[in-house]
Amino acid sequence: MGKPIPKEIHSVLGQLASDKRILGECPTCNESHPLSDWSLFYKDDFPAGSKELIDAILARPADAKVEYDKLRKKFTTLAAQRSIVVNVGKIVEEIAPSLSTFPYKGADCRSLLDPIDYVVFEGLSEQNKVTNIHFLDVKTGASKLNDHQKQVKDAIEKQHVEFEFY
Repeated sequence: MGKPIPKEIHSVLGQLASDKRILGECPTCNESHPLSDWSLFYKDDFPAGSKELIDAILARPADAKVEYDKLRKKFTTLAAQRSIVVNVGKIVEEIAPSLSTFPYKGADCRSLLDPIDYVVFEGLSEQNKVTNIHFLDVKTGASKLNDHQKQVKDAIEKQHVEFEFY
């Protein structure tokens, strides 16, 4: 406990607490109660058991800041990781035809990269004859077609593809 409460303050607190007409409002629930229902204290001379509760309440903003800082660091890290994944995906899209696991001859591929990655003219490089044309998008991880890629896919599936001269 701190210094002893001055007599005048002790007297005022006693008078406030004994008068049932003087109400105090709870800042949490906004309910009003007579001050005699409250534990009144002076400065930091808290009633028994209140100090721990007050310390816990006062620590909440600090705890919240620590949690905020942790979340901010986590989200920053996640954003950086996503950026790396996206950049690696873009690189893989560009080098995919040179990979040994790529299902087509790299020489048959023509890159667009947007909205889809490649148009594959199957057979062009080895047979000098196009046997099939494939519209190909390279995906890594759990990535999916974006809206424009879905539109291209839908147009192809609905046979809305034409050959034109200009």
